[in-house]
Amino acid sequence: MSSKNLPILALVPVTTEGLSLTPELVDDGLIVRLKGNADSTVNDAFAAFITRLHAEAQRVKAANVRVDLTELYFMTSSSIRCFVTWIGFIREAPFAQRYSLTFVVNPALRWQKRNLDILVQLSPDLVTFNESTA
Repeated sequence: MSSKNLPILALVPVTTEGLSLTPELVDDGLIVRLKGNADSTVNDAFAAFITRLHAEAQRVKAANVRVDLTELYFMTSSSIRCFVTWIGFIREAPFAQRYSLTFVVNPALRWQKRNLDILVQLSPDLVTFNESTA
């Protein structure tokens, strides 16, 4: 995808009392920034957003979706389970509609890589981690 020919993003940001989810279209796919806390009060909204995000990634033919967690301070196991479900959606998709996931973690928030490392173990062919340098 050339930046001149990017499709229009059909996924809107979601803001709850404690969490914001902001998608952005980029040359090789999508970036979604998570800010705040993914606690039990946002589970339904988070799960619905992930489902819409997957559909949008397929629609725009994303090669990669980067999930920026650098400003995510807490995440419940239910929210982590949404990521596991998302990986299942990708695996079940026809090969031509699959894309990779890159989680950008904050090295100062050690829980992120420690708790989310299971995602890489589940799907090392689809999921990678990058540490933020900012």
